[in-house]
Amino acid sequence: MSGLMSFKSVNKGIISYLMIFLLSAVSIFYISHKSVSLI
Repeated sequence: MSGLMSFKSVNKGIISYLMIFLLSAVSIFYISHKSVSLI
């Protein structure tokens, strides 16, 4: 039971990490695309 709970918490941490990574990657891509279009 405790193992399942720890697995769930680890899974949630991985998901939140992936969401942050995805958001930062999208923002970096968007900013670079805007700067390229400005030039």
